[in-house]
Amino acid sequence: MDIKEIKKLSALMDADGLRALGVDGARVYMEKHCACECGRGVTARMETNPPVPRNATTPVQTSTPTPAQKGFEVKSPLVGVVYLAPSPTALPYVIAGKRVKKGDILCIIEAMKQMNEITASYDGEISAPLVKNGDIVEYDQPLFWIV
Repeated sequence: MDIKEIKKLSALMDADGLRALGVDGARVYMEKHCACECGRGVTARMETNPPVPRNATTPVQTSTPTPAQKGFEVKSPLVGVVYLAPSPTALPYVIAGKRVKKGDILCIIEAMKQMNEITASYDGEISAPLVKNGDIVEYDQPLFWIV
């Protein structure tokens, strides 16, 4: 990254009210505080990854459980902000060690001002939440591990 690109990013920060910017090689991390009237004061985070060349021969990582990790991965069906509790002051829907049944609400993903409930597809126990409250999640990103 050269000085021209850094200056462009700095101007972007000023214009869009960004409060944090991180650059790690070709990866850029930006953070902005929500200034809308919702009152939640949610911080939006965005990470960009460098494009992968079409002829790249890097191995694709799969989320298939290894023999030591039996269970099911719950993945995000859409891009958005994940909320692990129904409100900022409420207890989370699930925590590590909690038993869930098929259809139980695990979290909410907000996308385009729509709140989408993410439910368990299997009966089991939450092994580990793989995201934090307020994280921006990508399509097909692992959210929970159910064993």
